[in-house]
Amino acid sequence: ADERARATLERIIETGPDTTVSAYRKLRDLLTRGLEWERASDVQKKLVAMVSIEERAQEQSVAKGIRLGLAMQLAEQGRVQDAIDTLGSIIEEDEGIVPAYVRLGEVLALTDETDEAVRVWLRGFEKTGSTEPLSALQSFYLKDDQPEEAIGVWKQAMVLSDNEVPLRYCLGKLYYRLFMLEEALREFRMIEDRVSGLPALHLYIARILERQGELSAALTKTKMLVSEIEGLIMDYLCSICGWRSSEW
Repeated sequence: ADERARATLERIIETGPDTTVSAYRKLRDLLTRGLEWERASDVQKKLVAMVSIEERAQEQSVAKGIRLGLAMQLAEQGRVQDAIDTLGSIIEEDEGIVPAYVRLGEVLALTDETDEAVRVWLRGFEKTGSTEPLSALQSFYLKDDQPEEAIGVWKQAMVLSDNEVPLRYCLGKLYYRLFMLEEALREFRMIEDRVSGLPALHLYIARILERQGELSAALTKTKMLVSEIEGLIMDYLCSICGWRSSEW
């Protein structure tokens, strides 16, 4: 009964506005569940000011997440400039917030500011080292039927980066997606001895070998997955709550 819970929480907060941290948190959770991002953002601002120094960093991270949700809601409502401003302010405050670069590029691309969108995604990779802004750029090129440009995203990044392993992995996944199996296998083979705890890599190799008719080699690779089966294809891990997922 979310509406009744919300009304009760608001009465609790009204009674003791400076001491009810748990009530603010519960109200925030109700508001985010209902996608009331603007109201949730207001509540979270008060919560950040109330918590102890030890808790503040995590609550500030939650605040940025709420503002990301607000920005995307603004974009859906056609308030594109407000969405761009909100996302830009998040990046100004913290250049390490990967989703802000991803979403800002997506909003810019929707408004046909494609050159600026590309710059934002590239800047996101440069500032954070995360592959996700480049994955967004890859998706943009694939949607525009430009597979060669999508491939070029990863090749260019490898030239500019000292950490080529995740980039080769992403390039291999793209080759696999494009049914360029020989190229995908080459990229995966170049990093398989330099990666641990990533069973998806072995699975991709096994699938390619099976398609090529190398069943014995495919079986050997598949056996390597057994000990890591719980994390199969789970490439992503939330740094705050520990949630694992195959999709970003």
